[in-house]
Amino acid sequence: MATLLLFCAANGIIFVYRGTAKIRGFQYAGYILFFIVVFGAISIPIQIMHDGLRGFLFSALGRLGLPIINALLFANSVDEEDWNYYFNVLLVRFCCHFLFMNADNLSLSSILSINWSDSEAATESSLAHDFLIMEMLFLAMKQKGKAFICFLFCMLSMKRLSFILAPVAFVLSSRVPKGDVKRVYRVLVMVAIVLSPFVLMWLYRYDVMGWLYSSFGIDLNAEMTGRPTIYHLAISGMSGDFNGYGSINYYLAGYASSHFGTVWNGILHNDTIGIYLETGFLGIASFAFGIVEFSKKNYWHFFMMLYLVFVAITSHILDYFSVWVTFYLAVMCMNVSQEKAMDGSETVDIPEGAVNRKPYLSKR
Repeated sequence: MATLLLFCAANGIIFVYRGTAKIRGFQYAGYILFFIVVFGAISIPIQIMHDGLRGFLFSALGRLGLPIINALLFANSVDEEDWNYYFNVLLVRFCCHFLFMNADNLSLSSILSINWSDSEAATESSLAHDFLIMEMLFLAMKQKGKAFICFLFCMLSMKRLSFILAPVAFVLSSRVPKGDVKRVYRVLVMVAIVLSPFVLMWLYRYDVMGWLYSSFGIDLNAEMTGRPTIYHLAISGMSGDFNGYGSINYYLAGYASSHFGTVWNGILHNDTIGIYLETGFLGIASFAFGIVEFSKKNYWHFFMMLYLVFVAITSHILDYFSVWVTFYLAVMCMNVSQEKAMDGSETVDIPEGAVNRKPYLSKR
């Protein structure tokens, strides 16, 4: 976060120095800032009525808002010829991180011992999220060599959904439609996001889980690797008293560590449930609207968003900082490029992958 703050400050200084009259892409950044403001507007009065304002709220809101502010400043302060250069820097950063973290697990014997059917490996890493988003980004830019590198690292990271989607995205990349995403698709996704916490909370009821086990032999808690247990730990421990956005994970982290000495149950593994419990129906509805509308101008961005939303429903992704930095940069650069084209400015079409010139820093 400190590094990103410095990056935002640098891009902000460049933007002011250039004296640009118009901030391009602000409408799209506004979709994300909209639900962040809603989260804050709901959470702050709740905290004031309880124990007073808490630091975890502003930390959580900052982690949501800083990546989109960074993307907005970056897309408006750096020349388009440099955008591709920075995406390359991100790729190198993720690859180096993965190799450093798995230096002892990348021998031939370790790779051959991977259980591909059960998606189990010593190299399993949440960097799979980053690599899948980067793969789709480079496929959108028609840079298949870099996309293939992301694909390989994504497979080694062994997260089940990304493990399946990485080869699918690579094989079907030529079939992705162009143009704005159809409204019917956007509405369907919004409805799915809004309904997701209610469906999951119903499934997590003890009577429903008991019925599933007695009727079909399905142990939902085992199949979902303890997610229902974490949910019940949260609602029983907090007794329904959710103190604004970020309060559930703040509570769980301390409770699980002090009572069980564990970390796996120290975070709610269903982000949309957390949003609903902490900010209510207005919070989950604003999140659904903002994240979908932000991604509506390009099908690749829509697919990136679908992946992130699915992970938010079934696991947790909102607190995974780097993937949002990459996602917002990809979408904002595309949207700013389109706005420049509509204004009649010289532009490089990033999604079509036309950036092959040597990168340079701003000459202005």
